[in-house]
Amino acid sequence: MIIDYVMNHSAAQNPLFLNSKSATSNAYRDWYVWSATKPTGWSIYGNDPWYYGGTGYYFAGFWDQMPEFNLRNADALAYHQNNLRYWLNRGADGFRFDAVGNLVENGANAWEGQPDDYTIMSNVRGLLDGYAQRYMVCEGPVNPIGFSVACCSAFAFGHDYDIVNAAKGSSSAIQAVASYFSSAAPGMATMVSNHDSFAGDRLYDQVGGDLAQYQLAAATYLLQPGTPFIYYGEEIGMAGGMGLSGDWKLRTPMSWTNSTSDAGFTTGTPFRALSSNVASYNVAAEQSDSTSLLGFYKALIAGAQGPAVTRAGRLRRSAGHGQRDEFPARARQRALARADQLRDERGHAEPREPAGQGRLHAGLPDLGQRHRRGRQRTSEHAGAGADGARLRLPELSPPVRCARSERSARISSPCVARNRRRPTC
Repeated sequence: MIIDYVMNHSAAQNPLFLNSKSATSNAYRDWYVWSATKPTGWSIYGNDPWYYGGTGYYFAGFWDQMPEFNLRNADALAYHQNNLRYWLNRGADGFRFDAVGNLVENGANAWEGQPDDYTIMSNVRGLLDGYAQRYMVCEGPVNPIGFSVACCSAFAFGHDYDIVNAAKGSSSAIQAVASYFSSAAPGMATMVSNHDSFAGDRLYDQVGGDLAQYQLAAATYLLQPGTPFIYYGEEIGMAGGMGLSGDWKLRTPMSWTNSTSDAGFTTGTPFRALSSNVASYNVAAEQSDSTSLLGFYKALIAGAQGPAVTRAGRLRRSAGHGQRDEFPARARQRALARADQLRDERGHAEPREPAGQGRLHAGLPDLGQRHRRGRQRTSEHAGAGADGARLRLPELSPPVRCARSERSARISSPCVARNRRRPTC
């Protein structure tokens, strides 16, 4: 279990901030960012980030109810480091750090991705290195590659859009996906969506309910190098909330059952509108069906945790196939061997694809057949661009390590192989 930790700001009701704003002479005054007069010329995400707090103006880049810590203050920074030690000593496996590109501001035009941000997070990584087998991942959309060096792992913003567009058939996106890990750190945290709308809608909505494209996008990021993060509900095909927009559309109650009144989420009234496809895509309907989307994810994850090809593989352009991005047939079979074994053990053996067909999800549930509804779409065409480019499974490459003395100057953070844990389902 990793903990979501926010160093950048606190709640406006936090006792630390209440003390800080109570008087200019308060011992905690300098723990937050204050100005006696209102600064001018600032605009962050379209808003003025300076708010009057009774004893001066405090800085809150995201919302007036999220005042920001002054992380140049050694005591404030030590407070956070001690918090981390507390949870690590209690056995936490690590942290997901929020908004690491917004930790320190150096002016109205220098408030994001400042050098101080990287230094702070690199020191945090050093703190975690004092414990065995601890993981951290940073949210830094302003520079994912840069924060992957400081933190060892960072969310691969931008790559998420390429994965989805590649599944839809964009040749340029296919090439971007194929080449991504030739320059990105192997510990990048991959995904196809998350809780913030700037990262895209839920996958179901992004592909318009096309399950062949859905499978292809899922297989791409779950079998690529990196540490994949599955946003809750993605594994069952949850769509966005009915009648909602923005972030709220992405943050709906989990669809446990097909109930259109509560989704099995509560015996009371749900806190927000349910997913628009709760009646068809829910845990109860999928958990015992190996051909469901949930079954597909389970098989993919089992395969990713097994053969070395899917734990440390890379995309390769094979000779003799023009513009087609492919992987060797032997690598494909190795990558899916564990998934097939798992299915056999559960008594859900399925036929292998005919030799030479080259389906991406060979031996895995074919949701395209189950849900085509007359589209006559074949998995051979799913994700194919105008030039016939397709994605296949990765070839074998050496195990990944990320250390100061390895992988040249491109990856210099104190990372080790433990920072590549695979998810379970």
